Amino acid sequence: MANKKKEQSKDESESSKISTLNTTSIDKTKKKITTKKKSTFSRGFKKVKKNLSPPKKNKTLTNESFEPLSGNRVSNLLKMDSFRTNGSVNEEMSRLACEFPVSDPKDTALHVACAKNYTTYLIVQLLNSKPKLTAEVNAAGELAIHLAMRNKCTDVALVEKLIECNPDAATTGNNDNSFPIHAACEVGVPNEDAVKVLIDMFPSTLLAQNDLILPYDGPIMEPVTEVDSEKSAGNKNNDEGSSGLGSVLTFLGLRVVDIEENAEAHIEPHMLPKTILEETSWSPLHLAVLTGAPSEVIEHMMQVDDKCIELKTSQGRTALECGKYVLKQNEVQGVTAHTLLTDETTQDKLKNMPEPVQNTLASVIAIESHMNSRLKVSNLLSSVKLATNALHEIREKQSGSVLWKKVKTVVTIMGSFVFTENSLLGKKVDRDKDDAVCPEGFSVPPNLAHLGLEVDLPVGFLRLRWAMLHNDSKFVEDALCKEALNYKEYKKGEWCNHKDKIGSPNSPKDVNEKEFIGTTQTCEYLFPKSGFVGANMAFETVNLIEYNDYCFALKKITKNPDVPFGKTFVALTQIVIVNQGNDSCKMMCSVEPEYVGKKPMIHRQIKNGMQGGTLDIFVQMGKVICQHAN
Repeated sequence: MANKKKEQSKDESESSKISTLNTTSIDKTKKKITTKKKSTFSRGFKKVKKNLSPPKKNKTLTNESFEPLSGNRVSNLLKMDSFRTNGSVNEEMSRLACEFPVSDPKDTALHVACAKNYTTYLIVQLLNSKPKLTAEVNAAGELAIHLAMRNKCTDVALVEKLIECNPDAATTGNNDNSFPIHAACEVGVPNEDAVKVLIDMFPSTLLAQNDLILPYDGPIMEPVTEVDSEKSAGNKNNDEGSSGLGSVLTFLGLRVVDIEENAEAHIEPHMLPKTILEETSWSPLHLAVLTGAPSEVIEHMMQVDDKCIELKTSQGRTALECGKYVLKQNEVQGVTAHTLLTDETTQDKLKNMPEPVQNTLASVIAIESHMNSRLKVSNLLSSVKLATNALHEIREKQSGSVLWKKVKTVVTIMGSFVFTENSLLGKKVDRDKDDAVCPEGFSVPPNLAHLGLEVDLPVGFLRLRWAMLHNDSKFVEDALCKEALNYKEYKKGEWCNHKDKIGSPNSPKDVNEKEFIGTTQTCEYLFPKSGFVGANMAFETVNLIEYNDYCFALKKITKNPDVPFGKTFVALTQIVIVNQGNDSCKMMCSVEPEYVGKKPMIHRQIKNGMQGGTLDIFVQMGKVICQHAN
């Protein structure tokens, strides 16, 4: 008992020393802190020095920065039982106390812990004790979550906890009106998972544009000859004193040159512009592309809300144009997805590019691919709408022959599609007019990584199921593969089980439909030459992964061994059809690559090419279904 009392008194004395040291430091230099202005990050580009050096540290810490509430926070935290029961957390808390004084006079303990790789466990314990810390801002107007999003060690659990304690944090701007999502993108998105979670929770932030000021082209800027690779990656190590502005400028290879320095660079005063051109109104997508964030993040942004690719800065530039500007600055021009896949010289050039430049190149290709895909999908949706309206007229009125000529003329003029008189979808099924009923406890299979197409089709579910699955149907082979997709040497096998019953409009009485699930079918064909690859053989295995009167789903594994890098990956595609009743159904098509062993160097280009190629197939499938829907 005597030993325990000694240890307890020793702990209390150490806590008291920490408190005394902080208080003494505060009293000595409090006046100096109150005269400090905004940090470099919030002042805009005009205050950025040539070497983008971090701001000097303050030597003291104000009472409100570490103790916004009454009492000594460090002392109180060290006395908490939850911390005393864990030795490692005790050590972290002691180390956290020694971090002070800090560069920002209003940084709280939570700001420091989020910025400097303290464990999520410690931060969660801190938040459980003081949840209101998540609402406190520092001199740059930033919450702790702003600093956390710049830290590559921040995990999803911490982001969720910070949002739980302060639901408004994700939509709170700093002095530059930058949300936490902007903060992450300003430094190249150090943690993909954390950013994706934030986007999924607050998708509207993708359309938010901040007031961060960056220099816009002009003689006052000169290229940086040597850029540290880690800093060019968006300062992902999050060194102390770094800012999003510095990371963006460093990655762009630009620096602001003071007038005195221009004299050393032999630039005459009359050559300098009277005013420095500025650019602002940056969206998260703009910043992510500029700083070389992983292209997977850019793709996720476009998946969640692709209107972000239309946003423009104050100088009228889209994210795509900013990306092309970065490539031009780094002398990367004329590189396309096709050359990356087929040209060895381009592949060698890619190996020598810095990682952030590789990321920006992949992002530019991804944005261009997405824009092309959006046009294709828009075309399909117009065709579907036109077909749906035409079919509705035919069903509502009796004079079908007259209306048919009218509809066919209208469709031909629109150039979208032409109804096929001899439909290969088979006979209409009366039960397709009924309301759809989802089986109790049933859930639709989740999509694969990339959802390429989601569309409502004007055709009954049971009718389409027969056309796509039944052994007697020629719809897939003749109408889709041979005619629409121009496949040659097409050979399709039968279902390995229940070949005469799968796809039947009427449920068989002598077998449980659940036994259909897991049945497979194989086919092979000569894939026609495309913009990416030449004609090549494809070998496909189709797996029936869901089957009932509400939903059926197919997952395909396709191998193309003759294409460049074809032996290193397979394409996984999934088609899900959901009954919506009233002679309509929903089709969802998704895709993702699966690599054999280590990913090849150009795996991003393979993925983009796969997404674009499969979308062409999905769109053709939707059009052919509409053409045969009469």
